[in-house]
Amino acid sequence: MVDACLYFSRADGATDPIAVRERLAGIAAQSRPNNTADEITGVLAGSRDAYLQLVEGPRGALSRLLERIYRDERHDGVVLARYWTPGERLFANWAMTPIQPEKRADLVFDYAALRAMDADALMKRLIELAALSGASDPAPIDIDEDVVRL
Repeated sequence: MVDACLYFSRADGATDPIAVRERLAGIAAQSRPNNTADEITGVLAGSRDAYLQLVEGPRGALSRLLERIYRDERHDGVVLARYWTPGERLFANWAMTPIQPEKRADLVFDYAALRAMDADALMKRLIELAALSGASDPAPIDIDEDVVRL
């Protein structure tokens, strides 16, 4: 059985697109080996001063991951928007794919905007970002900077 959680948090540091891309690539590079070992899959979106992430995996592994996220200095103001047991994984082959909406103004988000959205709207935004990334089922994806930029 697999659990899933959707959360967002405030990112530390600079908010320019290059800094955001570097943070996303760093988080993905660090998390992929752990996630693979723990059977965790998901997608991480980062924009301006915020992260929006869906992670899914075995309950114990997901609980340990959430504990690490809450302690991680790269995240502040973590808000758990939804925790549930889906029928199947949404991102079964995504060890951890980072997505950065920077070219399309309608997709860019910040922490304040995420706080104003309910869980359904957050989920819709993340699914939209994942669909637009062109990385429909990567395991890992092969792109230059290891961050899908929209």
